Amino acid sequence: MNALTVLTMSASALAVSAACWLLLGIPLRRALEFLCNDNREGIKEISGLFWQRLYLGLTLFLPLLFVLLFVPESAENQGEVLLYSLRWSMIGGVGLLLLIACLVRRQVRDLQSTVPNTTPQTAYRLPTHHHQTRQ
Repeated sequence: MNALTVLTMSASALAVSAACWLLLGIPLRRALEFLCNDNREGIKEISGLFWQRLYLGLTLFLPLLFVLLFVPESAENQGEVLLYSLRWSMIGGVGLLLLIACLVRRQVRDLQSTVPNTTPQTAYRLPTHHHQTRQ
């Protein structure tokens, strides 16, 4: 592989990564705020760093990894290299979005299961007796 081919592949993967981040940057920051809102000692800082690094790492490297692994080396011209690179980086980007959605869903479910239910169960029950209407 020559340097121009590698540069083309990397640039297309980074473009898809940037598009994923632009589309999901604000929702991911909100999810990070929710996921890192843990008042236990030391958990907030550690989980905040973990999730930030994970999102950034996945956003940057998963499309690039797909491109480097699956683009054929037998492409005849730069147009084919760009086409294959964009195709595989999009597949990597969709995989990234699915992976992040699964991770966030699992973390939210874990957080919800650790919060005790403080609302009484009887507060939301409807009365069971029936009123007779007068005719």
